[in-house]
Amino acid sequence: MKKWIMMLAVLVTFCLAGCGEKPMTAVYFQADDGSWYFADLDTDTIFSGTIPDKLTDGNGKKMTEADMQDGDVYLIYGDGIMLESFPGQYPGITKLVRKEQGNQEKADQYRQQLSSVMRPVAIE
Repeated sequence: MKKWIMMLAVLVTFCLAGCGEKPMTAVYFQADDGSWYFADLDTDTIFSGTIPDKLTDGNGKKMTEADMQDGDVYLIYGDGIMLESFPGQYPGITKLVRKEQGNQEKADQYRQQLSSVMRPVAIE
């Protein structure tokens, strides 16, 4: 009997661990070359990511990728696996919820940060 209770407790623990997914908060911005990126507002990590079918505004209204604008802030849900590259790549995004629209101050900050790092190196 104790064995079954212990196995049930372990199973419940694993299930609850997956239920507490905390979303990342990130700003969506366009780089100088026209490509689009996200920047994690907690870690200042810049990355590209896949846009999932589950894309909504804060009221739950369905959006499309065409509705996304420079400076929009999103809650990003996913598997949490960031590929090691620069900028990073997050192919496991499962859901995006727009939290704020058009925050140009945040977009400009990360656009400038990305362009300063991505500048070509002059060879002499």
